[in-house]
Amino acid sequence: MKTQQWRQFRFALLLLVLGGALGGGAFYSRYYQAHRLGEQDSNAIVQGYHLVATIEGELGSEESLANPEKAAARLRDLTGRLSSYGTRIPSQRLSEEGQRLLSRQYSYMSELGVNLFTQAETLMTDEEARLEVEADLEKVRIHQTKVLKHFSINEDSLKKTN
Repeated sequence: MKTQQWRQFRFALLLLVLGGALGGGAFYSRYYQAHRLGEQDSNAIVQGYHLVATIEGELGSEESLANPEKAAARLRDLTGRLSSYGTRIPSQRLSEEGQRLLSRQYSYMSELGVNLFTQAETLMTDEEARLEVEADLEKVRIHQTKVLKHFSINEDSLKKTN
């Protein structure tokens, strides 16, 4: 009788430890998914980062000032891609804060793309319009930094792939 009780006690203890380990693993898995980007969102952030950097370079380059028509065409192409971010929806498995950050980032990039697309030609000739756009770019960059920090993305590695 005592041997059987001892076996049942060990079996119950084993089930308790196993249940705790599985519960902890499930909790960690949920936490990990809520705080890490999925492949689609990750690719969108990386592409958006490079698009914004390319647009910044395009606006400040002397080549674009020398040939405004060609630069406006390149800028329209880039901003067309950037404006498509308005249709993106962050993954539902992310935390509420992560979804809000990504949603706002997608919105900022889309608005920037639409604004730049309509002003592409005037940006190459009008210095005042370019300064306004640079302020919008800075707003996108600041929020982009918040997103990168929240999801623990190394900005230096993004700069190296640019």
